[in-house]
Amino acid sequence: MKKLIVFFAIVLLAFNAKAQPGIKAGANFATITGDDAEDVKMRTAFYAGVYYNIMINEMFSFQPELVYSSQGAKFENSDNARLVLNYINLAALFRYNTQSGFFVLTGPQLGFLTSAKVKDDNTSVDFKDYVKSTDFAWAFGLGYTFQSGFGIYGRYNLGLANIAEDGDIKNSVIAIGFRYDLKNAKK
Repeated sequence: MKKLIVFFAIVLLAFNAKAQPGIKAGANFATITGDDAEDVKMRTAFYAGVYYNIMINEMFSFQPELVYSSQGAKFENSDNARLVLNYINLAALFRYNTQSGFFVLTGPQLGFLTSAKVKDDNTSVDFKDYVKSTDFAWAFGLGYTFQSGFGIYGRYNLGLANIAEDGDIKNSVIAIGFRYDLKNAKK
């Protein structure tokens, strides 16, 4: 993982002149899917992270991201039992930008599991031995950036990799939130 972060840092420095660093945060509406994902519903959680939008030309850009993301699911047959999966996600997104501020993006995302627990109101049980340490998803998103640099953002992360050590379970996350470009807000 250290080599991957160093690689991203070098790429970001190389494109610094036409780059837009930023921060983002919001709500995740997460669940799990697959043949072995039974009796689950969406769990509301949060995400927060940074991005670096590198302009390729007037319309296209490349946007790597580093995001902490709380995911998982709630169990239907219980009052407050839930699967809590926390990841550090690295995404490599390709963005189409319009002059009006709207954008759409898509690309791969690699997630590194930081913790996995099954919780209810009274207990918390470590579940990390039953969940794979990495996840792979494909992101589809859209948003709007105001002239001030603030923006709104929506995204769907389609889980492509099985995250269970035994069984068929994939992450599925809808994310909505806010973003802010840290420099070069539109004049």
